[in-house]
Amino acid sequence: MSDTSVQQEPLDQLLRLPAGDDVWQLRAVSMREWPEPDTGAGRPPDTVLVISKDQGRMGMGVVRDTHTSPLPAAFEALLSLARGRRPFLRPASVEVDDASLHVVLGPALEACGIACRLEERMDLLDGAIATMAGDIADRAQRPGLYSNIESAQLRSFAEAMALFSERRPWLHLSAVDVIQIEAPSGARHPAWFTVNGGSGVHFGLIFVYDRRDLINLFRGEYSRSHLDQLEIWSVGFVSGREMPLSDVRRWKQDALPISLAGRLPHASRQLAGGELALLTSKQLAHVEAAIRAVSLCTEDELDTGRWERLVVTSEGDVTVRLAVPALLEEEDDDAGPLGPPMGRELWRNEATMREISRLMSEQKFESPDHAELFLQQHLLGRVIEPREPETPRERAEAMVQKANLYQDRRRTRLARRALSEWPDCADAYVILAQDMPDDERAVELYRQGVAAGERAMGSAMLAEHAGHFWGALETRPYMRALAGLAQTLIESGNRNEGVALYRELLRLNPADNQGIRTLLIPELLGLSRYAEAREVLAEFAADYSAGLQWSRALVEFAECGDSPGAQEALAVAMRANTHVLKYLVGSSPLPRRLPSEYRPGGDDEAQIAAAELLKVYEAVPGSLEWLRAARLNAKKAGKAKRRAR
Repeated sequence: MSDTSVQQEPLDQLLRLPAGDDVWQLRAVSMREWPEPDTGAGRPPDTVLVISKDQGRMGMGVVRDTHTSPLPAAFEALLSLARGRRPFLRPASVEVDDASLHVVLGPALEACGIACRLEERMDLLDGAIATMAGDIADRAQRPGLYSNIESAQLRSFAEAMALFSERRPWLHLSAVDVIQIEAPSGARHPAWFTVNGGSGVHFGLIFVYDRRDLINLFRGEYSRSHLDQLEIWSVGFVSGREMPLSDVRRWKQDALPISLAGRLPHASRQLAGGELALLTSKQLAHVEAAIRAVSLCTEDELDTGRWERLVVTSEGDVTVRLAVPALLEEEDDDAGPLGPPMGRELWRNEATMREISRLMSEQKFESPDHAELFLQQHLLGRVIEPREPETPRERAEAMVQKANLYQDRRRTRLARRALSEWPDCADAYVILAQDMPDDERAVELYRQGVAAGERAMGSAMLAEHAGHFWGALETRPYMRALAGLAQTLIESGNRNEGVALYRELLRLNPADNQGIRTLLIPELLGLSRYAEAREVLAEFAADYSAGLQWSRALVEFAECGDSPGAQEALAVAMRANTHVLKYLVGSSPLPRRLPSEYRPGGDDEAQIAAAELLKVYEAVPGSLEWLRAARLNAKKAGKAKRRAR
């Protein structure tokens, strides 16, 4: 084997993971020996597979160049398995059955504290590989999804899906935006669909015959048995490994377009009763026309609620008319299929506060006592109805307030209208950024929101209110834009700039009405900036929430090890919320969806705190072992206490 080196970064990444006691088996296999052809989507001919003997989970690495050592691919496989499930742990040892691989892999693993053993047999990995080969053989027997479709139509459909991937309509339409196909019409084909992709997981379209079925799907009101009684057409993208082999071969032989990270278009329909069926030629043409029309629409067309497109399909030119009924109906307080979003009351309260501020500013009080008397007599205890907005700013603020009633396209449309009315409406940019699935574009929208907030306030207000922002209503849109920008920068990998913005938010508003400290401290810990984390923790010494207390414990351990100070900080954290421990050490898995609210000291608070801190605990060598030892000692102490009773 030539080029037996491996980059330092994979070694460091593996070394940073806490040590586990699992044994893994690893082998380089030639995928060319399996009955699956190259899809043309960049699939490598060789692969490194690794399996956990304790859990049976697998990891995979790609050999980029078959003329070099598989060592980099081996570390890719090891890291993919190590990070596949929390808690992230490196193995105690790795078994291989190839002497030449053992020669190059052994020293590299030993540098990470992992033993490497040469074994004659690896039955577990043999079984897993046999299962994978059997799955491929099964796929070879499955009928193709497009076996009844002529080549010209299949190419036209593949090009439509490539257009969908290129134009990304999911950036402007969420899964809750129900779209109607008004023309061409026909009772034999479903007339309602929704676009998926905003979650970043599933990309495609779902077609049904009844609008109410989509709404009930959003609300989660259908059981599995009820879903099985619906006829649903679905179009999306899947890996070539999930497609029947005849379709994969056809895609390669006909050189059909491959899009969305090398995935292949997948189209099928579920019949009432749950059985899957192929789309006929006519049905696929119906789907293709809708795909092209929704992919080509502009935001301005979309916001009209109804638009037409002449599209070229496999059956010739077709005029497609689409509509979004929610955009055509009169805007009211109906929040849509998902109900009102969180924070609805906050916007109502701010509108009331703005109206009170306006009424007070219109009075010419002779003294503070007169102002207090007016407040008592005319405002307190009364429902304050906002007046009809008169200025561009007031009209834009009213649109933003209404936009925050919705979770569908009505929200985006109102935000766009608010900016047309008043370009300095920072909250409108915040809405557009929040609803933008693309991080790069969201960052730009937040930056525009920050700039708009600065223009709306002016430099004098920025200087005057520094230190007590948020108390002045005029500062809140700017603060929301700045907080959103910081969070999105961090999520997109620009952690240092995001942290700097969090620090700026605390400088402007030390009272931290936005809860920035709970976001900033885990980031500082993740960057090993412990001194800064101590500073922020000291500023909020009276905050006994679980997140901050468990952060204090980690800072003490990271800087001082298992010291008396660290033990005391851990004891305080346990008193704040003992449930956090079980999630950090992995004895209880975190739920996929975190609670939206919590009770101090409760299990729901523990889930939120552990989700924020788990990664940073994992990054501090020895911290999870320290917690496990503390948990074991606590259990022993509890048993001893019960025996003494």
